[in-house]
Amino acid sequence: MFSWRDLQHRRAGGAETYTHSLLREMQHRGHEVTWFASALDQLPSWKTGPYYSVVRAGSSLTVYSQGRKWAKKNWGEFDVLIDQVNTVPFGLNRLNLDVPVLGLFYQTAEDVWPYNSPWPVSWIGRRMLEPRWLRSFSDTPCLALSESTALALERFGVKDPTILGGALSDMPASPAVVVKSPSPRVVALSRLVGYKRVDHVIEAVARARRLISDLELDVVGDGPLRRRLEASAPNWVVFHGAVDECRKSELLAASWFHIACSVREGWGLTVTEASVLGVPTIAYAAPGLVDSVTAAQGYLAPQSPTALGDMIVDLVESRAHEGDEPPPLGGALSWTQIADTFEEALVSALASTST
Repeated sequence: MFSWRDLQHRRAGGAETYTHSLLREMQHRGHEVTWFASALDQLPSWKTGPYYSVVRAGSSLTVYSQGRKWAKKNWGEFDVLIDQVNTVPFGLNRLNLDVPVLGLFYQTAEDVWPYNSPWPVSWIGRRMLEPRWLRSFSDTPCLALSESTALALERFGVKDPTILGGALSDMPASPAVVVKSPSPRVVALSRLVGYKRVDHVIEAVARARRLISDLELDVVGDGPLRRRLEASAPNWVVFHGAVDECRKSELLAASWFHIACSVREGWGLTVTEASVLGVPTIAYAAPGLVDSVTAAQGYLAPQSPTALGDMIVDLVESRAHEGDEPPPLGGALSWTQIADTFEEALVSALASTST
């Protein structure tokens, strides 16, 4: 498995957590796994763990060239190479190695580019680089986390990507006592970066407060935008920063609704986590969130703070979902189901190469 970060990276997130759980399941099934990722000063360049070995080389920019170099040197030790594409592919499928390569996509970048890169880099990335990178997988078997990602890949010429589905790496910690807030309270669980659009959450809740004056918002998570968001937020917004799993579950369980406004997600793990704790999500109808919110039986709003704020009012006033049982696993799949699909893709890739 080649990806830009492993689980120990200081900026690891949902993709790395998912990858860890998937590789852990593969090891349980008897497969030998190696994970190649970028290096950090405090992390060893090679480590053998209980589920897989980790090889680290290169920075956030050079990890791709270092990955190709390592693949060309060591490909004979492996039956399958997996190019996990986090915007930039490693390009393993273009090395013409005598070993099958699969592409693994949690999401495409597309409209996230303007949030992560300045113009004109964002325009070049979205209109020129990413389309070229994605088209290079037109003849490579590919895996997608969700139907939204699969449809995005097909628009760029990828043929029949296999959908893995979302899953919980671990069940959310159960609060010792679930104390639902007596007054209306909503929560945004998110890394505080631009494309998560937490500013839209605040604006939508501000609109809802015109009719629900005691409505409050908890923001759980940290990131580079925290200081700016906190400085401009009204006093009914509480920023909790990064919290441990128990505290996160307490804050989720106490809220009436979870709110999400990302530009796009691979799936939307926070939606599933909230659902497991009996908290429905109100979210923008954006790629990835469409998949997780629908599976969790939540609510989708048009992508504007005005529409979202109006929906918050309707659902808070009607106490929607009160007393309803959440769907099993918050609408996600089990790791057995996902590992079955992943294993079938590996076997299929091996079979196609042998013939």
